[in-house]
Amino acid sequence: VKCYQCVSGNQEDCAEIVECPNMEYACIHERFLTSNFTVGHKRGCVHQQVCSQLYGAACHSAGECRDQRGFCCKSDLCNNVATSRRTGRGVHIDQKRTANRNNTVCHDIDQSSCELITNSKTNACSLSCFKQACPRTCGVCEDVEMDIRRHEGGGFLFG
Repeated sequence: VKCYQCVSGNQEDCAEIVECPNMEYACIHERFLTSNFTVGHKRGCVHQQVCSQLYGAACHSAGECRDQRGFCCKSDLCNNVATSRRTGRGVHIDQKRTANRNNTVCHDIDQSSCELITNSKTNACSLSCFKQACPRTCGVCEDVEMDIRRHEGGGFLFG
């Protein structure tokens, strides 16, 4: 799948296009709060497991899942501005794919921000929203990888 990829303060300002590594990835459009408290937009490719962590378990059975922070989708260039206002569902995500057991299965949305906040000694990992955005930094990945190994025998990626 091809996705727009950028980090921008302007929702329309994203022209770079990337090809995701394989069919276990989806496009993402995530809104975030910048350091000067304006809304920023981050787009790119993420593993489907990240979509499930951010937007709920339903991501594995639907081509699009969302909440107020953003959305994941599984069709070419679906993470553009027009799509972010869609209400329909996209293409079905194949549940029978097996997971790669490497760092791409579970990763922080923005590694440098996650490290910066955890180094501030604020116990940010106790907040569920931070755990979802920074699962590797908060140690959530070990649980996810255990679930994947447990379910690989059954032939599906998500529990």
